[in-house]
Amino acid sequence: MVRDLLIEIGTEEIPAGYLKTAISSFAEGLNALFESKRISHSPTKTFYTPRRLTVIVKNVAEEQEKIVKKIKGPNVNLAYKDGKPTKAADGFASGKGVPVESLKIEKINGKEYVVAEVEEEVKTTEEIIRDSFPSIIKEIKFPKKMRWESTNFLFARPIRWIVALLDNEKIDFSIAGVKSSDLSRGHFLISPEKIKVNPKNYLEKLRGSYVMVDPDEREKKLKDMIMDAADRINAEPILPPGLLEEVSNLIEYPFVILGSFDEKFLNLPDKVTITAMETHQRYFPLKKEEKLIPFFISGINNFPNDEIIKSNEKVLEARLEDAKFYWEVDKKIPLSKRVSKLSGIMWHKNLGTLLDRTERLIRLSEWIGKTVGEVDLKVIREGAKLSKADLTTLMIRDGKEFTNLEGYIGSEYGRLEGLPEKICKVIEEHYKPRHSEDELPKSIEAAVVSLADRIDLTVGGFLSGERPTGSRDPLGLRQAFNGFIRILQGFNFDFSLSELMKETINQFQIETDEKVYQEIKKFVKDRIEGYLQTKSIRYDIANAVLSEKWDNILNATLISEAMTELRKDETEFKRLVIGQKRVSNILKGEEVGKFNESSLKEKEERELYNKAKEIEPILKESVQKKEYLKALNLLKSLRPFIDNLFDNVLVMTEDEELRNNRLALLYYVRSLFHQLCDFEEIVID
Repeated sequence: MVRDLLIEIGTEEIPAGYLKTAISSFAEGLNALFESKRISHSPTKTFYTPRRLTVIVKNVAEEQEKIVKKIKGPNVNLAYKDGKPTKAADGFASGKGVPVESLKIEKINGKEYVVAEVEEEVKTTEEIIRDSFPSIIKEIKFPKKMRWESTNFLFARPIRWIVALLDNEKIDFSIAGVKSSDLSRGHFLISPEKIKVNPKNYLEKLRGSYVMVDPDEREKKLKDMIMDAADRINAEPILPPGLLEEVSNLIEYPFVILGSFDEKFLNLPDKVTITAMETHQRYFPLKKEEKLIPFFISGINNFPNDEIIKSNEKVLEARLEDAKFYWEVDKKIPLSKRVSKLSGIMWHKNLGTLLDRTERLIRLSEWIGKTVGEVDLKVIREGAKLSKADLTTLMIRDGKEFTNLEGYIGSEYGRLEGLPEKICKVIEEHYKPRHSEDELPKSIEAAVVSLADRIDLTVGGFLSGERPTGSRDPLGLRQAFNGFIRILQGFNFDFSLSELMKETINQFQIETDEKVYQEIKKFVKDRIEGYLQTKSIRYDIANAVLSEKWDNILNATLISEAMTELRKDETEFKRLVIGQKRVSNILKGEEVGKFNESSLKEKEERELYNKAKEIEPILKESVQKKEYLKALNLLKSLRPFIDNLFDNVLVMTEDEELRNNRLALLYYVRSLFHQLCDFEEIVID
């Protein structure tokens, strides 16, 4: 017999960002319980609103699966005499709670023993849930928990009711001072009465009391209502990624209102007006023919009325008035005059002010610009100089909801001043990419300043002791350097990372040592390795390449891709790797002297040397031209000559002169391979 399980945890309002983590961990805990207790069931279904976390599981077994254990007893010669059980057999059977006649004889490790088959005690599913659910609820994960009321129970918000049912039968338990029942609650504002539910009618009953517990259904209905409201004024809603889901997770049943604001606020930059609506108020802006219009839509948790509309309009107007005030005051001071004000803003207690940082960015941007070439250095210098100036503005400094507009605000003020568009683009785009899904800067000058910004942050983080550890990354160095790599790849920048790192360390004028440089190097290599793996490069190929070529991300990527292509012929690739591992193994711990061609004695060593000398100039040219697959195939052509040497020549001969010369030959051959990677790092499956 099977039954359906319903568990609902009713709470005060849980933050929207907590819900997915919570319901996922709730379901994981329940599934783990069922698996460990041998309770069969259909797939778990999860539902949630800000005021409840719900799991429904159909076809849950009435009880645990039966399990029979075999327990080894005494040797058969001790258990039976003349075909009859002895005291040893009787005692063993009695101790295991089985009749002596049920004992069986089995051969174990070549000897015969009596074996008792013991059926484990079986518990009902109801018993298991009753005993286990308080701990499962306690272990539900949230980004942050707090202790609530007199029970001191740790949870995101106080628990107010619990529904626990197998079909219509209640499962009794208590937690946080709340006893389970079969009574849910409707919408806390519209229909707050208690509702008797069961697993089959749960969704329908709650929907009838203005609670839509299915998050996908709730989000779809909200979107449909937003589209309908926009259609009423022939407009199109702006639906930024994540906002629709967030708003649907702030409400239990979707309603929307259509509000408006004064057209004068459209004189502000669109992003400012949109940010005022989206970031703090969670409103959906509207546009017509790609132009912002003075209307908005808000998802609400109650029946709409004029009072709610006016209240929302009033709150938005206050935010837009603040933005307008910031805008009017800020634009009176040119960005160039704001730069000196950066001296009054501490960037980091160990690394100086934002003015100190700006001066480093100017120098680093110029260094990178000269290195990559074909850039407007004047634009780079001026853009870097003004890049952080908007951090002194009221809009960014005091307008808390507008802080994510840093760069954009500076570029808008720059345009008002009549700055060249190229410089405005540097100011705006040098923060890009802000995250893994963000686009890269569009201009090469902005890309250069962005690289300078990120390497300054990375090196500064290590110099100040704010290096990432485990899940802790206080300055966001991992994300910053991941963006650094994406920019290098996107623009095909080709320069030495080690030189840039050393230049950046020197810019800080902080006394440091080789250990810090090596820590930064390891961090950089780890980030490049992670990047290569996102491009489906095997970890061992990444390690092999980065052991020799970490210094140049463009080269490391191209070599890794060429190695991946070469590996498609797994048999030949394996023979090549094994040959190189033999070379590395024989050279390990050996001091290699000068090679002497005239000391080559055997045909095989002469053939290897001649082939190596033949390909060396072509290999060098291929590497310079970044024709790495061609270079690898040249190295591959050495493989039979290396095999012949090992098969027919004793490298470690007792003749010291011959031995040293053969080791020197192998060292020379290995050096050709190391122009691309260290094959010793390759793992052969």
